[in-house]
Amino acid sequence: MKKILLLFGTMALATLIASPASAGIVYDNLFGNGNFNVAGWNVTTGIFSAADSFVLGSSATIDGVQLAFWTYPNDTVSSINWSFQQDDGADPLLGSIIESGTANSPLEIAQFPNSTDYFNISIETFSIPALLLDANTTYWLQISANTQNAFGLFWDESDGPSLGYHSAMGSIPSESFQLLGNSPVQSFDSDPVPEPGTFALVGGMLMAAAALRRRKP
Repeated sequence: MKKILLLFGTMALATLIASPASAGIVYDNLFGNGNFNVAGWNVTTGIFSAADSFVLGSSATIDGVQLAFWTYPNDTVSSINWSFQQDDGADPLLGSIIESGTANSPLEIAQFPNSTDYFNISIETFSIPALLLDANTTYWLQISANTQNAFGLFWDESDGPSLGYHSAMGSIPSESFQLLGNSPVQSFDSDPVPEPGTFALVGGMLMAAAALRRRKP
């Protein structure tokens, strides 16, 4: 009986650890059926930039961004210039900036070849100062960036519901990004990927159960 109580106590503690207070996906336009194999828009700093609109269903505090870029093989993203702007009905690239900054050496969490050509897809993430955004309001996330070898950098085109705007081409399809923060997810992902905490929780439960079976008389 004590062993069973210990198992359930361990499971409860693991659940708390696997549920961070401020690491949720507030807006998800990163993963979908058409992502990583259609096109990417040039966002090389000093040449081009792109902005992507989004609307939150509930107010949220944003503290991180995750993006998908097309990069040349053996090249890495070195810096990302970002800004959040509130929609003013004009060119979003010239809108009123409510927060901006530069992420130097953003964290690369994945890189893999796309299915179209010799480019790679790089998933990059970075933190921003906590930014409170209102519900049912159109905002724009604007991006330009650089790579380690000074090659061109392209923001992956996605199949999500947001709309994009490019500095040279006008209106474009939406881009691949996630906003990280502390409110429930608005997901447009047709095939969600379990978070690392989920794998850790399930693995811990299975290990604990196996240990009890081995020790049972």
